[in-house]
Amino acid sequence: MQTLKDGRRQIYLEVQKKVEAESKQIGTGHLKLKYFETEKQKWLNRSESKYKPSCMVATYFLTKKIRQYQN
Repeated sequence: MQTLKDGRRQIYLEVQKKVEAESKQIGTGHLKLKYFETEKQKWLNRSESKYKPSCMVATYFLTKKIRQYQN
């Protein structure tokens, strides 16, 4: 059985892999920033009044990327 910590790590790595691959396709920093913000909103959207499992792990990573491109 997978522990909560392992599950969170898996989500983090999956989001990281997806975002890194997609952001390589995007040219400028402004477009990357918009992409990161859009992805963050996807994770924060509720379905049937519930967040996705471990959504805060994904939004944590995406917030770090957003801050990186804002500076």
